[in-house]
Amino acid sequence: MAIHEIQGFEVPFLPSGRQFANTWTDFEPDKRVVLPRGWKREGRRPLPEAIVWLKDVAVELRDGVKIRADIFRPASRENERLPAIIPWSPYGKTGTGIFFSHDYPYLVAPASNTSGLENFEGPAPSEWCPRGYAVVQADVRGTFNSEGDQYFFGTGEG
Repeated sequence: MAIHEIQGFEVPFLPSGRQFANTWTDFEPDKRVVLPRGWKREGRRPLPEAIVWLKDVAVELRDGVKIRADIFRPASRENERLPAIIPWSPYGKTGTGIFFSHDYPYLVAPASNTSGLENFEGPAPSEWCPRGYAVVQADVRGTFNSEGDQYFFGTGEG
C-alpha cells in the first residue's frame, strides 16, 4: 500500500490489477474501422448508416497521462468538425452498455434495439452519429487500457 497526497491530504492507495478486459472488442490502438450501413452484431439492430470507428485513440491529459478513447463519426462527414458527445464512466467504453444492464427489468431499450457499440449508461453511436454528432467513449484514467490511477468524485477527474 502506498500513500498518495491529494490536495494536501494523505490517502492510502492500493493499486488495482491491470488485467481489465472489454466485452467483445480487442485493444487495437489507432485502428480505423468503417462499419457499413446495415452492419450488426448478432441479435442487435443494424446500423442505419455507415460509421467510422477510430479505436483506442490516445488522448493526453494535462498532467501527461494518456487515456484511450473510441471515436465514432458518421462516415459521410468524417472530415468535418462535429459536436461531440462524451459519456464518462469507469465501466469501460465500446460494447459495455448491455453487458452491465441486460438483467435489469427496467431497461429502457432491450439488446435487440441497440447496436452494441454503446457504453454503460452512455448514448448509442448508432443513434447520434446519423444525427451529425461524434461520440467519444473513453476508458477513464486508471481503467481498462488507460494510464494513471482512478479517483472517484475528485476535482481532477472533472
